[in-house]
Formats: sequence, structure tokens, C-alpha cells
Amino acid sequence: MFKLLIIDTGGTFNKVYNPITGELDIKSGAINEILESVKDNIDYRVVEIIGKDSLYINNSDREKIVNLINSSVEDKILIIHGTDTIVESAEFIEKRVNRNLSTLFTGAMRPFSIDRVEASLNIGLSIGFLERAEKGVYISMSGLIRDFRDIEKDRNRGVFKAIN
Repeated sequence: MFKLLIIDTGGTFNKVYNPITGELDIKSGAINEILESVKDNIDYRVVEIIGKDSLYINNSDREKIVNLINSSVEDKILIIHGTDTIVESAEFIEKRVNRNLSTLFTGAMRPFSIDRVEASLNIGLSIGFLERAEKGVYISMSGLIRDFRDIEKDRNRGVFKAIN
């Protein structure tokens, strides 16, 4: 059994409708609900940091992710991240993490609180891939898992697509 660190940074994945403001607020905890049925089969821990929409994540926030990864004992890293700047964060992490491990970014185009299928599918695919993954930084979205350089968000269609 591999050791998995799940870093939850916020993003659409964690948004919930706020009936007072009429907006979507970030509320952590969706990942725990998804993992409830597999918790006895996976050696994982969840660390919630940042708690932002990815449009507002900056390099200082990304440095927090790097520090957490570099100080962790786990050999596989899953990062829940907003989709707007997921590629930028993956590139930042790839250049600064000083450990030999597999890192995978995922998120959701629709909040787990609204569409449980997409978020759950992305997490399931990510964990399954990480179990056998080689060293590298990957993104898992829209049924694809690719090196972060080989995937992009198609903003017109609202999905991720392979570049190569």
C-alpha cells in the first residue's frame, strides 16, 4: 500500500451555494465524503491549505504547497486545485519539489456539492493512476490523465483536452 498525501487547496471542487449571498463559497470537506468508502484500503492523510479559487492563488500560495510536499513522508501526492490555474501550479511545483515522487493535480469543473459524479470520478481516476505512477507531475481532468505539459483547459467547451 502506498502512502498518499492529499493537499486540498479549494477551487470549484469545494464550492457550495451560499443562500444568503447567492454566491458559491469554498467549504472544505468534500474529499472526506468521497474517500469514506475506501478509507480502509488507502493509507492517506488530507491537508487543507489555501482555500481559494485558483484565480486568486499566487506564487506565495504555491510555495506553501512546495514546502508541504518537501516536508512530507508520503511518496504520492494528490493536489485538489481549481481548474483555471492548475497548469501554472503544476509547472511551479515541478520546478521546485526536491523529492523523487509522483504528483497529480485534479479538480472539478462543477462543485462536488452540485455534481458529485465528476469530482468523484476525478478523485477515483487520480488515486488509481497514482498507485502505479512513475515520477512526474500530472493532471487528471475530464477522463484524461496526462503530464501537465500535455493537457489544457478548453474554455469554450468547459473540459480539459490532450495537447499531444
